[in-house]
Amino acid sequence: MGREPEAAGLWCPSAHPSEGVIFGVRVADANVTGIDYLDQLVEATDDILKLAEPLDPREIFRFGAPCAESKCAHFTGRECSLVKRIVNTVDPVVEELPVCRIRSRCRWFAEEAAEACRRCPGIITLQMSPDRVMETAAAPPTGAVDLPMPTVRTRPARLSPMS
Repeated sequence: MGREPEAAGLWCPSAHPSEGVIFGVRVADANVTGIDYLDQLVEATDDILKLAEPLDPREIFRFGAPCAESKCAHFTGRECSLVKRIVNTVDPVVEELPVCRIRSRCRWFAEEAAEACRRCPGIITLQMSPDRVMETAAAPPTGAVDLPMPTVRTRPARLSPMS
């Protein structure tokens, strides 16, 4: 617990659980979409990930990890197309930038600065029923279909109470 990002390389703030650390937890209010940032980074152990059950951990936690670059459907070869779409389509959710434990290495911040950070607290990595704006922002660019992407399941979106 408390592991800080490595000195080299940019990190993805929407990484897969098996690759990183937890830096945010979904707000425990069914009427609010978004995350609260943690004071410390938390290792994504099996025991921690099980706390999300029966949901997928990406519905509850935000994970940061070294950017997968060419192994990611959103990477253009130079930059992250996901953060570009988020900044261009999703409205900001905060004015003041939240304290974030991965900002110093965050690819989104490195590429889009404060505009990415103003939207980041509203991003849930895996949403079962995203609105049209979020669905558009999350869609990988054309030509990236052969890369593995998360499966979207169909069931009513709900938020498990966090204890």
